[in-house]
Amino acid sequence: MNDTLVVFFSGNDPKKSATADAARNLASVTGADLYEIRPQNPYSKDFNIVVQEAQRDKDMDARPALAGPSIDVKPYRTIILGFPNWCGTAPMPVFSFLDEHMKDGSLIGKRIIPFVINDGSGMQHSVDDLKTHYPELDIEEGEAFEHNKLDNASLKAIDWIQELM
Repeated sequence: MNDTLVVFFSGNDPKKSATADAARNLASVTGADLYEIRPQNPYSKDFNIVVQEAQRDKDMDARPALAGPSIDVKPYRTIILGFPNWCGTAPMPVFSFLDEHMKDGSLIGKRIIPFVINDGSGMQHSVDDLKTHYPELDIEEGEAFEHNKLDNASLKAIDWIQELM
């Protein structure tokens, strides 16, 4: 078993998601296991509606219930955490995942490397918000990749992770 896990939240359509594509590529290159964070109640596939849903969840500091089964993160030393930039931060299901694994202490001592897919807005507050909510975790600065440059973003993500690992 590899000691690296790629965890990702792709939004509403993992088959068309730049985040899912990058996560699969990173898992393949590193030999890592792959786990998708999925909310129990999926977000809309309509972009305008999902923006409203994401903003609502952010404003409420919501922790949406996740669809199971969860994954045991204890065997892993490094977690590569991918997600889209939603409303300037990480999507609330990412916080749900981290909260779930903070309860049993299984994230303590792990190296957490975020990557953020965006439309050109970069990371904004996403990584800073994670560090603020989870000061006891070893969350690195990570990297941001533009999804409208998907082919190039995937190649950059692969180069980036190979340098880190």
